[in-house]
Amino acid sequence: MNYCTYFDFNYLDRGLALYESMVRHCQPFHLWVLALCERTKTTLERLDLPHVTVVGMGDFENPELRAAKATRTVREYYWTCTGSWMLHVFEHWMPQSLSYLDADCFFFGSPRSLFREVDGLSVAITPHRFSPSHRHFVSNGIFNVGLVYVRPDEMGLGCLHEWSQQCLDWCYYRNENGKFADQKYLDVWPEKWGAHPIEHKGVDLAPWNQAEQYTYSLHNGCVYVDDDPLVFYHFHQRLSPAYRIEPFIWDALYKPYEQALEEARSKY
Repeated sequence: MNYCTYFDFNYLDRGLALYESMVRHCQPFHLWVLALCERTKTTLERLDLPHVTVVGMGDFENPELRAAKATRTVREYYWTCTGSWMLHVFEHWMPQSLSYLDADCFFFGSPRSLFREVDGLSVAITPHRFSPSHRHFVSNGIFNVGLVYVRPDEMGLGCLHEWSQQCLDWCYYRNENGKFADQKYLDVWPEKWGAHPIEHKGVDLAPWNQAEQYTYSLHNGCVYVDDDPLVFYHFHQRLSPAYRIEPFIWDALYKPYEQALEEARSKY
């Protein structure tokens, strides 16, 4: 399967940890990485990772992106790039499908069950599925951009083109006129673009949805979320999340992730 992500040097350990988790669980795969700074690009080129294509900002940015960059914070500009980066991969390499992943995601199991769910679909996105105590955050968006799956058909590319233009026009870290960063735009995708809200509870499990609503168990070394095997966890805020983390999740996911980050940092 085909994936893309982006990160700068501050997220390099997370990006490398994501890659190593894909090596273990996602074969066969290819990952396109947008290196958001020259130091990251140089490091990734030196590491010469199998199954990875590295693209620097000089080969990606266009005049529209550079104009938007002048009006945004660093984080806001990175969010601005998401849809444009997916389009760039489609335009230059033409994969049959593409899944964008945030760099702070980490695979704990095979994504086969995810791709069975989205097979034949044009667009699929992950609901935040906020825990009861965090449902007020829905004002920031029903869906999370941690995973965005697109096929390059009329609906998929139409959706991507509109999203990339919307983010070029407005992508800020605030709520304004029904918009928030790059993710509030996704609220209308199911109705407008036929986007499928992913039902698999083990996809994009995250600090904002893991507490108070699921039962966790371990079977044959695999973590289950109710009856769904865990595919990947989204380590928002890394190892210091501003959310209550279930003790089982801390032991089963956060401790291995801390070790994965340490191993990643040893490589550069």
